[in-house]
Amino acid sequence: VTLYVADKAGKVRIWGQAHSFEEDQHKEKLEDYLNRQAPDFHVEFAPVRGPIHMTPSNKLVVVDNEGNVRLWDPTRPSGTKRIMKVGGGARSIASADGHVFVTSVTGALKVGVEDGSGYLPWSKDARAAFVAATGMSAGTFYTLDSGQLQSRNTQTGEPTWTAKLPDGRPCGLSVSGDGNTLAACVGHFVATFDATDGSPIGYGYRTDGAFQWKP
Repeated sequence: VTLYVADKAGKVRIWGQAHSFEEDQHKEKLEDYLNRQAPDFHVEFAPVRGPIHMTPSNKLVVVDNEGNVRLWDPTRPSGTKRIMKVGGGARSIASADGHVFVTSVTGALKVGVEDGSGYLPWSKDARAAFVAATGMSAGTFYTLDSGQLQSRNTQTGEPTWTAKLPDGRPCGLSVSGDGNTLAACVGHFVATFDATDGSPIGYGYRTDGAFQWKP
């Protein structure tokens, strides 16, 4: 298990033995562990805005304050590869099948090619709030925007299905490791859907200090 932690200044610290934290997770806060343990390695980027992401091919994706999306290969730590640019810092990052998917804080969506050959032309002016992808769903990625969740074709950007969502601010999107289930955060709710056709499964919310689930 490898742990990557980034700060806003652009330094990414890397722990190669992060599994040692899991053994005492119930006893120790993560920040205390990080302060106590020196990282095995660190790398300096331009100031980072938004999340960082590790691709299935073990390359780190970072987005700087100017929206430049860069790949860093730990086996070649001396440099990074710029693959595309988004409007503003990153809001969400995903990867699958050699593609990198990024949504920005301004609502832009860009889909880049991991080998560095640029972004897919259809995504030049594409929009989405959040994006998710998995290698278990080849040629497909998922986007969340105000009022809708979509499964979309990677090469064309066209939707294969669309599911309506309740009113509320989009706040997150995730796909399960097996590629079967999507979880969309909207307002105070987390709704789950069948990733193959967009049919609803159920939703959860917190009330009176307890988590409630409705199928």
